[in-house]
Amino acid sequence: MIVGHALLILAALAGVASAQPGEEPPPPPPVEARVQFNPEAAIERLAVNSPLIERIAKGTFKRARRAISIGPTVGAFAGYFPDAEQADYAITFGLGLEVFKIPVLPGSELLKEIAIKRAKERLLSANPQATNLDQLAQQIWDDTVKEVIGMESIRSKRIERPRLTIGLEVNRLLDSEVWMTRFRAGVGISKITLAGTAAVAFTDPETSVYTGFEVVLHVMMSPNPRASVADVFVRADFEVRHRDLANADFYGIGVRYLVDAL
Repeated sequence: MIVGHALLILAALAGVASAQPGEEPPPPPPVEARVQFNPEAAIERLAVNSPLIERIAKGTFKRARRAISIGPTVGAFAGYFPDAEQADYAITFGLGLEVFKIPVLPGSELLKEIAIKRAKERLLSANPQATNLDQLAQQIWDDTVKEVIGMESIRSKRIERPRLTIGLEVNRLLDSEVWMTRFRAGVGISKITLAGTAAVAFTDPETSVYTGFEVVLHVMMSPNPRASVADVFVRADFEVRHRDLANADFYGIGVRYLVDAL
């Protein structure tokens, strides 16, 4: 009987212990979690090492280099002295600098900053869903970069718009057997250059001094960043030192080749 009472007491104690409150179990996870959308992070992630940005950074350097041609020149021209009723022709060589109005894009960091700002605005206004966020972000980023840099309008052209030209050359008139030195400087007007010239001809017994002008059409010989240039020109030289004694004006046409050697 004592053993039976002991078993009853132990059973009662065990029931009381099992009935004591314990820690509540964690609530079940929600059936559907809300997707957090961060457009800034999406665009900035695409901007890191963007191949389009790197490609345009290289294009910026190439365009900047193509805008300047500098190096030795060689050429020939033929012309006529109206008062003397005499034709002559010459060979020329010298040094020249030609600068063109080729659009040069801003640096890659500025391009990235502009593109990120525009792409963020477009992505926010597009109200993307979780299922197409990455695809839409990529499309908007690519379209924005192309728009900012104007990729379709920066192709190299055979005839670029000139900005300015400077040259120093030596001319040898073959029939007259006369040496001349010439300085020329010009500015671009549309697709041609209008240049002023000053020359000294080592004539006998006294040197002759000329001033004049030339109209030049420039043709780029290569689409590469370092491009040599062929200049086709017409020129008028007016003798200013001995005009009261004789009219030695000269009118000519020629071609000059600048070898871009920088």
